[in-house]
Amino acid sequence: MGKHRRTTTAAATTTTAATAATMATATSIIPIGGIEKSTLFNDMLWVILFSAIILPLAYFGKRNVLTRKKGIILLVLYLTFIIPLLS
Repeated sequence: MGKHRRTTTAAATTTTAATAATMATATSIIPIGGIEKSTLFNDMLWVILFSAIILPLAYFGKRNVLTRKKGIILLVLYLTFIIPLLS
């Protein structure tokens, strides 16, 4: 009754590695195409913006704590990114 379930990250790591290997194999056979350069450029700008914002959020204040204020900031940024893509 007092037994605890041990969770392992080995299964998750193996699954992630298998997924990456599958995608790498598939793209080496048939390259992924059809993505416009403007779309890639826009997405890369968002990646850089999110990285520039997440790093200070992670290193200032209490470490490894996602406060409500930080969560709202990230949610607003995410919605700003995703809503134009859906419309």
